[in-house]
Amino acid sequence: MQKITFIPLFGDEGSWLSGNRHLFHSEQSLRWFLKRNDLRLIQADALVLIRAQWHVVEPKFSQALAEIFKSEALRAVGEPA
Repeated sequence: MQKITFIPLFGDEGSWLSGNRHLFHSEQSLRWFLKRNDLRLIQADALVLIRAQWHVVEPKFSQALAEIFKSEALRAVGEPA
C-alpha cells in the first residue's frame, strides 16, 4: 500500500511549491494553473482543502500533474488529448 502524504501547496519551507520551483517559478503561475485544473485535480483525489488551506495528496498529485502535462503536450502537437 502506498503511503499518502498531505503537503501544504503554498507557504514557506516545506510547501509543495517551495520544492517544485522547477515546474512553477512563481506562486502566480501555480495559481493560474490551478484555476484551469483545480476540478480535475480534486476529482483525482490529488488536491484537498484542509482548514481553509490547499494541500496536495502525494503521490496522486504528481501522477495527476503528469497526466495534465501530457494532455497539454498532445494538444500542442495537434493530437487529441
